[in-house]
Amino acid sequence: MKPFTALATEYTRALTLPSFDTGTYAATFGKPPARWFAEPAASANTIYAAFALAYDACTRQTATDATYAAAPDMTTATLACHDYVQRAWHRDATDEETAACVSFAIDKTASLADPRVRWAYTCATVLTASGFLTY
Repeated sequence: MKPFTALATEYTRALTLPSFDTGTYAATFGKPPARWFAEPAASANTIYAAFALAYDACTRQTATDATYAAAPDMTTATLACHDYVQRAWHRDATDEETAACVSFAIDKTASLADPRVRWAYTCATVLTASGFLTY
């Protein structure tokens, strides 16, 4: 797992946000004191916090961009999933990864009325995957 100091900047970079405060999550990720290093360890708390942090960042990204004003469909979800994976994981998504992301965006979020919330959840799932949280 990436150390918290690396993850904090990764959210801002992957979502091209001007800034994003991750400080409230530092203790959950076990941020070591200054000038110390502690090997990060995943737990249920860190995975939940990673999703909460990602969802928070993704809602900021999807809040105003016109791209996210309409509900995901096969075309828009495929494009968005490729974009999320490329920016977050530094590689192209496989066909299976893309299919899983698109399925999530279209099927698993269908009960949500707000398209921007649907997109935020889709974005957050990519930022909670091991491709983003680990090296």
